Amino acid sequence: MIELDSLHSFLLTTQWIVAFLFVPLVCWHEWSRSALYCRWCALISGYAVQITLIVALIDSGFPLHTVILIGSIAAYAWIKLMTGWLPTERKASA
Repeated sequence: MIELDSLHSFLLTTQWIVAFLFVPLVCWHEWSRSALYCRWCALISGYAVQITLIVALIDSGFPLHTVILIGSIAAYAWIKLMTGWLPTERKASA
């Protein structure tokens, strides 16, 4: 039988990995319509928003999994906002 403490620590570690892979996946989804410079700006600023919010909320009293979730949601919202404002590449019509 699986011990709950080892399962909990495994899931917490997995949550950190998934949270930091989430930003590049969202950027990759939005990359098809943005220039290369805009892609890197969205990726770097998305990580900055996520990490800054996690660090700011780490001692706020929220559970750690909630802090990671809030940071990931804020990074997603920032990337969607930024890729909507950034200029897009024009594709030649066939």
